[in-house]
Amino acid sequence: MLSLCLGSAFATGCGDDDSAPSMEDSYNPYPEENNRNDGDYDSGYEPPMGEPDDEFIPEEEEFLVREVATTAAYVFVPNSSPESNTVALIDGRDYSIRPMPVGREPTVVRAASVEGAGDVAYVLCEGDATVAIIRADEGAQDPVDQVNLLRVPREVNALSLSPDGRHLLAYIDPEKPLRADSGVASLQAAALIRLGDTRADDQVFDLSVTRSVRDIEFTEDSDQAFMVGREGINRIYLNEIDGDTFVAPLPLELSGSLFAPTDFEIEVDPAGEYLVARSSDFSGVALYRPPTDASEASLRFVELSAIPTDIDLYTREDGSPALIATLRASGEVALIDVNASLSAPEDSPAAPLILPVAEISAGLALLTPTGDQALLYSTLVDLPTLGILDLATSNLRSFELRNRIRSVAISPDAATAVVVHKKRDGQPPADADPLTFFQYNHGLTLLDMATGYRRPVLLEGEPADLVLTQDAEDTSFVYVMQQSDTAAHRGVTRINLSNYRTDFFKLARHPQQMGLVAGKIFVSQTASEGRITFFDVDTGAQRTVSGYELNAGIK
Repeated sequence: MLSLCLGSAFATGCGDDDSAPSMEDSYNPYPEENNRNDGDYDSGYEPPMGEPDDEFIPEEEEFLVREVATTAAYVFVPNSSPESNTVALIDGRDYSIRPMPVGREPTVVRAASVEGAGDVAYVLCEGDATVAIIRADEGAQDPVDQVNLLRVPREVNALSLSPDGRHLLAYIDPEKPLRADSGVASLQAAALIRLGDTRADDQVFDLSVTRSVRDIEFTEDSDQAFMVGREGINRIYLNEIDGDTFVAPLPLELSGSLFAPTDFEIEVDPAGEYLVARSSDFSGVALYRPPTDASEASLRFVELSAIPTDIDLYTREDGSPALIATLRASGEVALIDVNASLSAPEDSPAAPLILPVAEISAGLALLTPTGDQALLYSTLVDLPTLGILDLATSNLRSFELRNRIRSVAISPDAATAVVVHKKRDGQPPADADPLTFFQYNHGLTLLDMATGYRRPVLLEGEPADLVLTQDAEDTSFVYVMQQSDTAAHRGVTRINLSNYRTDFFKLARHPQQMGLVAGKIFVSQTASEGRITFFDVDTGAQRTVSGYELNAGIK
């Protein structure tokens, strides 16, 4: 029997600390009354100038909203005990936990709700070079009957899952170290795992692909995957692979001097009909339509005034595809009609719409969930201005912020932007004013997208994860997981985005990862016995489950 320790509490309190300086003393939250020339705005820092002509400085884009192994009902947590070789299957609805036997040394987990199969998890077990498929909803009495082990190349160390949850790519992430027992590693090794209707129908195929995979993009119908790496781009037709396969790179015919193999970014059309590429050596973008049975490949270049620092695809009001490219060095944003650009003669390219945005220092663009606006900002400026661009009207609104930007996220209803700041190194001076105090501490700014109202929030510790969600009444919340060497400052901050009420919940152990399951926020924590805390989004109730690793090895 699994030994559990259950704790339940209703945590209340306010994150506002009366002993800390109030940001309201020096910060007017409304845009029309907050100009750069305000006396309180001068912090002694000068925004960095544009990059030198011979040096391209990339933006430091960071995503604090991470992919976690959850479905609507379950959390899948690899047990860390060296001998357990299990994954804890935690039901967020009733807090029940089952240890699921998998291969040796489970490390990476991906999960999805799959039509016709229920909730499914894929677990990379690096100790014996297998992927375990867990069918969580099969209801077998013996957990072994819910798990299928498939052999994969020993070198793989990462997983990427298709939108429908039926295709998994196991590949080599060059940012992660290879195992010492990998032998002579083939850096082009990968595997395609295909979920069958039953365990007997599950399939795995070895693939030979590009080295140094930097990105994987799936089409929205899960029919194709594009792997971007050192030797080009591999296009994989996921449903057509029927054996071990060499996947030839696409014949892009891009100049190696302008699009170096180790340095270009692509955006793939959701239907897989075209892709767009940028590099740090070309002042423009390349648009490519792969060959089909009915037509040849098409490649077009759109020259721009500067090297794009970011590109994103979006859909216009009329349903046609378009591309936004940020041109930080020239203080512009380019809006490009994809169909017109691909259809134009090579000697007469379609002209993009160029918008001046010099006041923004637009290095990155983040599309809202509704797709009708883009947030423009830079992570390289100490006192940044964030812009909101209406993609239909080209109307631009700008809002000054009080510290360098580390990451930006947007609420599900597209009403609030959450701007996480990068704190300055060191400690604030003893006589620091409220603005300086804010800049030397961890914090974020909440920006109301409609009015421009900004609410700075001081945090207890370093923000590591964000979750944006809504309760049963469609009220939006942001949960911020914070890590700290000081026990009193590690925990979770919950902010109600309708009224900005802020509550901080301390955690007994060091938090590792946060996610959403069954209407609850969960936070896994460092503990040899296993520990996870749930926060009910609707009620605010807090409950901790621990001890699920103690008996993980019991069969």
